[in-house]
Amino acid sequence: MSWGIVLFTTVFETAFKDRSLGIVMLPVATVMMAVALAFFPSEVRPLVPALQANRILGIHVTTMVLSYSALSVSFGASILYLLKTARPETAAVTSEIKTSRLPKPSARSPTGPYSSASRC
Repeated sequence: MSWGIVLFTTVFETAFKDRSLGIVMLPVATVMMAVALAFFPSEVRPLVPALQANRILGIHVTTMVLSYSALSVSFGASILYLLKTARPETAAVTSEIKTSRLPKPSARSPTGPYSSASRC
């Protein structure tokens, strides 16, 4: 999964020309690799018969690892966005975060689907 995080972080940074996501996600990927190296067993045991459909199992595992990796990168991007909107005056960390494509905090509609103004 950590290689998927590196892949999706690289894709995100290339697509949006924003290098700040790697500051958060690459240490996470490195820690995940170190934990896998230190604690996961190296011997391979046979699968139970229900999981021995090779083609379906390969597709399933690949899809799940890539989806968890994309979820992790989107979580890191959302944390960076929340840090920027929570304290815009802290220029040391958050000034490099480019969120021009995201809505401004003041642009949120007070009459959303769950607000009291929209109830009749």
